[in-house]
Amino acid sequence: MGVGRGMEDSTIYACALILGFMAQIALYLITTGKILAELHFAMEELDSKLALAIQNVVKELPFGEMEPVNPIQQIIAQLIQSNMANKADPEMKVMTRDDKGLFTSIKGESET
Repeated sequence: MGVGRGMEDSTIYACALILGFMAQIALYLITTGKILAELHFAMEELDSKLALAIQNVVKELPFGEMEPVNPIQQIIAQLIQSNMANKADPEMKVMTRDDKGLFTSIKGESET
């Protein structure tokens, strides 16, 4: 009788332990779902508040009353852009070395 009774007790304890783990998992899933739902709601609320704030800022700023671009500044900007476009593909120069391993100057160019 003593051996059989101990077996029943350990089975009961094992079942209680398994039920406890299952209850913890269920509680974890429920709380995670609630947290995710609350986070989703908070993000939507933040998004709407941010959109409203941006709309208010855009309405308040005087974008329509800006000065026209100065023609001289526009010409200088175009010159800079065209100058940068010309330098986009620079010509590669191969420098040669002498017997000592020093770079030699290319004929026709001054040394700097």
